[in-house]
Amino acid sequence: MISVVMTVYNAHKYLRPCIESVLSQSYVDFEFVIVDDGSTDGSDQILEHFATRDSRIRLFKQSNRGVSNARNVAVSHSRFELLATMDADDIMLPERLQRQFEFMQDHSEASVVCSYAQLIDRDGKVIGSSHTVVDVNRGREQRDPHLFLEIVHPSTMIRKQALLQVGGYSDRFHVAVDRELWGRLVTSGHLIAVMPEVLIQYRLHQSSVTAKDMFNHHFTCEFIDYNICAG
Repeated sequence: MISVVMTVYNAHKYLRPCIESVLSQSYVDFEFVIVDDGSTDGSDQILEHFATRDSRIRLFKQSNRGVSNARNVAVSHSRFELLATMDADDIMLPERLQRQFEFMQDHSEASVVCSYAQLIDRDGKVIGSSHTVVDVNRGREQRDPHLFLEIVHPSTMIRKQALLQVGGYSDRFHVAVDRELWGRLVTSGHLIAVMPEVLIQYRLHQSSVTAKDMFNHHFTCEFIDYNICAG
């Protein structure tokens, strides 16, 4: 079985189609653990609506503590070893859970699997694609973190034991939290694999992006990459 884990903070505009895409998966044997991280835009009402209608949803609420804390809380409430990550503004394609479950069953050596993604705008229009390249061994040899860090977070399925082994999501950074996690996993000896097929629609929108945010994100990514190579 699978635990789908998702955090929500003021995602009212995109939340309904996101949840519907999870609940309509071809693979049905999962729980959907959602942590509302103090939303103030009515997201809580949407979450409660779905939670009363599908018993697979397990909803938890807390005051706003940030994405890393909320993700760790979601993981702590999960019951199963395979964790399918999800963000509240993205869309799962119908076969995602089935395909990734089969992959993880067949590849016990992998701690994380990710996939390709379609890039969509705020209106759901496809505007591009992300064809992730993952080669952990070559990345280690060449000290090139781009070969195992350029991963779309909501396209991943993670073994819970591996995630907990490296300490879960870190609250050290406010951005690039997932990138920092992939670095810790790889430097701890874990394998990340990629499925060369599109299993998620990843939404790009500018509602919360400022020039300062972009600078901080770039600086943080450079800092993370440097530490990985130095380690």
